[in-house]
Amino acid sequence: MSDIELSTLAAEHILVADNELANVELFRRLFERDVPCQVIAVMNADAAVRAAVEQRPAVILLDLGFPNPEDALNVCRRIRQHHSRIEMPIILITAQNYRPMANNVIAQCFEAGADDFIERTANDPEKVLRVRGKLISALLYRTVVRQAAALRAIGGKVAHDLRTPLTSLSLALEAGEITGPPYVKTALKRIKTVSDALARHTSETASVNPAPLRVPKLFEDVRELAPFDDKLPPGALTVDSSRCSREVLAVKDLLLITMLEMISNAASVNTGMNGLAVSVVAEDEGELVCISIRDNGAGIPAGYEERIFEERYTTRDNGTGLGLAYARADIARMGGSLSLVRDGSPGAHFRICLPSREMESTER
Repeated sequence: MSDIELSTLAAEHILVADNELANVELFRRLFERDVPCQVIAVMNADAAVRAAVEQRPAVILLDLGFPNPEDALNVCRRIRQHHSRIEMPIILITAQNYRPMANNVIAQCFEAGADDFIERTANDPEKVLRVRGKLISALLYRTVVRQAAALRAIGGKVAHDLRTPLTSLSLALEAGEITGPPYVKTALKRIKTVSDALARHTSETASVNPAPLRVPKLFEDVRELAPFDDKLPPGALTVDSSRCSREVLAVKDLLLITMLEMISNAASVNTGMNGLAVSVVAEDEGELVCISIRDNGAGIPAGYEERIFEERYTTRDNGTGLGLAYARADIARMGGSLSLVRDGSPGAHFRICLPSREMESTER
């Protein structure tokens, strides 16, 4: 990081939990000089936990003898009830001659949530650099969290602002108060699907209550809405629900937008390919309904089976790296799974599996 970027750390804190004032002053000299931040000190376990919760320091330096190892272990456990490792790293500290007697407690502290261990020395640049690295990692994580919260707020407002005019337009079309080409109604339907899914993504309190959905009807919506993606060649998409006799338990807008996005991904990744084919097939698998979305394009390179589901990872210049991560999270919220399947066929094969129920006899 540049000096300008490091200057942003000045408002953050390092919490030193040590019951010996001389050690606190040593850390203050080391870190306030070499790491642009403020050192705050506490002298007992309760104060350490209280400061971690109220002050939210970026890094905690925890003396293993505080005043005894059991206290340090207790502090680790209590802090981890409130803050994750990546949000607030805990670094254990002790004197050089104390470590051989404390290896067992150190291991227990790591199990309880400690992240690193360094021996206290009067002047050790390597120790300062390690603490500095933990500090920067924690602050980067906090920056991402703040940005995500801001995006949720913006997305929620966009979804809300879209919903009212979309509802009015849809009702007017249904009532014949306004007219237009047939594709206008379909376009509004797709926009509303996206808007509803966006509202669920951006609301931390939005409920996810799966309900029984008839797969043939769901696939009719897929067939109707997918062609609005201008990258999908005409005739490239086929859907087949003939092997599915059960109702899938899902939230319709989330499942539908997931399927549409995955079809769109297949078209985008293989833009310009002659003979692109994308198939969507549903079938019963015991108590599950599994939906396969498959294309005959370039496929996913070996070794990337899980990485493609990581947030902000993308192989496209204009990609966000959020689509598959959000899709997997949405399917998981409905009690299902989304995975990449390796079956030896060309192209990419994704599989969504969700709980299901037998279709009511009157609906068969």
